[in-house]
Amino acid sequence: MFSVRQKREIAEAVQKLLRATNHRELPDGEIQFSLHVDGAKSWSWADIRNNGAVTTPSVNPHNEAQDDSKTGKRHVVDKTKYLPNAITFAQDGDTIECRTETMRELAERAHARMCPDKRLAFEVTKT
Repeated sequence: MFSVRQKREIAEAVQKLLRATNHRELPDGEIQFSLHVDGAKSWSWADIRNNGAVTTPSVNPHNEAQDDSKTGKRHVVDKTKYLPNAITFAQDGDTIECRTETMRELAERAHARMCPDKRLAFEVTKT
């Protein structure tokens, strides 16, 4: 259902979310997990594991062809609570489109804390 790149990005995001819980029972190193995603059709599904557990990923040409990984995508964020996901899944060259100037400022601060090496642009577009 997802390309190898998408699975790795999802696994990285899950790892960060789990680590952010600061749960005392989590290991110090990489957190082992398995995530199963059901698609809209019975034949559409994905199993995603932590990146360290997948040394040789299987490649499905159909899934790879569906991955439009070109940079320059726009991520429209309507609510502040969606900013972390937009920033996490954005790639170099992407734009985070915010609804207010305040949201744009929050997005820039979150970006600086979460992934300062990622080259993102931030814009305000009011509807």
